[in-house]
Amino acid sequence: MSDDASDSGTFEDCAELARKRGARLVAVVIDCDLEENLKRLTRAGRTKQHKLTDPEVLVGLRKANRLLRGKSDQLIEIDVTALGADAAAEAIAAQIAAPSAVR
Repeated sequence: MSDDASDSGTFEDCAELARKRGARLVAVVIDCDLEENLKRLTRAGRTKQHKLTDPEVLVGLRKANRLLRGKSDQLIEIDVTALGADAAAEAIAAQIAAPSAVR
């Protein structure tokens, strides 16, 4: 999600739902450097999953927007440039489970 009005509104809807339910909201920002992002963009199977595959569009989006860091009970920011999906998931789970993360 980017910091544009549409994504910010969607995030706020989720935050409001969490508040109404009395649930803790953990926001996770997953990022990687541009070179790695471009490399991943061209991996097989992305078209079948209706994911972005155009490098020019990606570069434009990255120039025009920042990743959304919405107001939450816990914010986790992780750079996955050198991490695979399993390692990233483990790192996120560890941060959520850390005693300092409990609020």
